[in-house]
Amino acid sequence: MIQRIQTVYFILIAGLMLAMLFLPLGEASGDTGLVMKANGIFQRSGDLLYATWILYAFVILVALDALSAIFLYKNRPLQIKCSYVNCIQILLVYGLFFFYHYSFFSKEQYEYYETTMFITLAFPAVALILNFLAIRGIKKDEKLIKSLDRIR
Repeated sequence: MIQRIQTVYFILIAGLMLAMLFLPLGEASGDTGLVMKANGIFQRSGDLLYATWILYAFVILVALDALSAIFLYKNRPLQIKCSYVNCIQILLVYGLFFFYHYSFFSKEQYEYYETTMFITLAFPAVALILNFLAIRGIKKDEKLIKSLDRIR
């Protein structure tokens, strides 16, 4: 199980997504200053303005899906399907982030706020790349097993 490189990829995906839960995603400077995290949009003082629980749940779901894919090593076709579902969930994380960002910071408020995105937003993109590398590794293992079955 741990000998396979895709296990390392899945662990890195889970680590990146769990780190995304605790690090800020972006901020808006202005009179009060706003910080967007995975679980909500906060003022700099720490007061919650708007909860983004769906985004928070999807980030947790991606991490759990990556960890569960590790233990599906005996059923490679199911592991590949689980990885494709994980890709869709990662894209939904980006979609939800931009939905919450643009619905909360409306066009009128852009005059007052200068928004900044943090490097944390690159974590899902890196996770998506790692997910495709894991799929490639799983397919390579499946091909190797099928070729060994032909020899027998």
